[in-house]
Amino acid sequence: MSSTTPVSSTTPVSSTTLVTTSTTTRGTTTTAGICLNGGSWVDGQCRCPLGFTGSRCQDVMITIPTTPEANGTVQVDLRVVNRNFTDDLYDSSSPGYKELVRNFTEQMQEVYKTIDGYRGIEVQRFSPGSVVVHHTVIVALPVTTQSQEKLHNVTVDLQQKVEAAVTQFNCEDELCFNSNVSVTEVQLEFNETAYCQSEVPEGYQEFFFPNLTSSGLTCMSNCTPDTAGTIDCNRGTCRVTRSGPQCFCDETNLYWYQGNRCASRVSKLGVGLGVAVAVLAVTVAVLAFLLFRARRSGSSHWDQMTFDQWYQDSTEEWDRPGTITFYNPGAQLEDDHALDRGVVELPAPVRPRGPWVWDPSNLPSASEASQQIRIPRPREIVTEF
Repeated sequence: MSSTTPVSSTTPVSSTTLVTTSTTTRGTTTTAGICLNGGSWVDGQCRCPLGFTGSRCQDVMITIPTTPEANGTVQVDLRVVNRNFTDDLYDSSSPGYKELVRNFTEQMQEVYKTIDGYRGIEVQRFSPGSVVVHHTVIVALPVTTQSQEKLHNVTVDLQQKVEAAVTQFNCEDELCFNSNVSVTEVQLEFNETAYCQSEVPEGYQEFFFPNLTSSGLTCMSNCTPDTAGTIDCNRGTCRVTRSGPQCFCDETNLYWYQGNRCASRVSKLGVGLGVAVAVLAVTVAVLAFLLFRARRSGSSHWDQMTFDQWYQDSTEEWDRPGTITFYNPGAQLEDDHALDRGVVELPAPVRPRGPWVWDPSNLPSASEASQQIRIPRPREIVTEF
């Protein structure tokens, strides 16, 4: 550890907040990280308790591995042939009872200690017949689908060891036993569901269930792969929450997902580009329509202006529907420009209710046409026939 003393400086940020910084002249300091759910900071990382995982112990494990052991028992009855039964052996609190239990346990420990999984002896009682010791041999067995078979093998091994040992004891200094040994295998009992409930973190027990195999017992959830109830999250990750197993979709900053299993997704970028293209297409269509209307309106106006100019500048005889051309070489315009040919528009006839009849009497006579007249510049009057 560094022997230097940190020098602290305090910098005011506002009237209510201070930021404190520490510096040392030698070495560095390590700030402990924040670990959740009972995790502890060890060697620069969070060490999570059983059932939690993640860089900060923030997630519940979807599968909790366990290594449970079940206490198997073998019932054994041995007859002590060099000891007489006394009444105090009925009383488990008597000195004689306790002394016999101690002597028997110390002697038989040497026989049973080589048995696989041996954990101890429990004397249950003594009964008359010289002295019959009713006791249980306790063995610890890994919980698997073969646990009961393993207990049966232990029972066979135990009986063979006892039968071999009883003939080797010194009957003057030790307890001597009859070679007739009674060994009974007890059915192995283990509550797998209750065990998993005790191993799963508080608040998540209802979402886990035991799975017993030949290799051991695991506590699984519906997020565990390759199980009957496995949830397929497709493009996501299954996690166990306090509400149960849920799918958390990947890359939510890039995609929108439909449904709660992350099965189908839509690219946010693609939607944005599609909307932009659609808006651009609509804008182009509107502009094209407006441009078309503007050009059509301008063309009509230009055609009219062209016609009017041509009409004013023309020196030819011309005829339009609804007009009659007169030749009057003596006519002069008001602006004194010579007029060789001109157009006189007929007023629009009044349609009678019956069939329309042309009246040639409306035409000027030859004498009237030879007279010099002054008329203003003609204007166009459309007459319908």
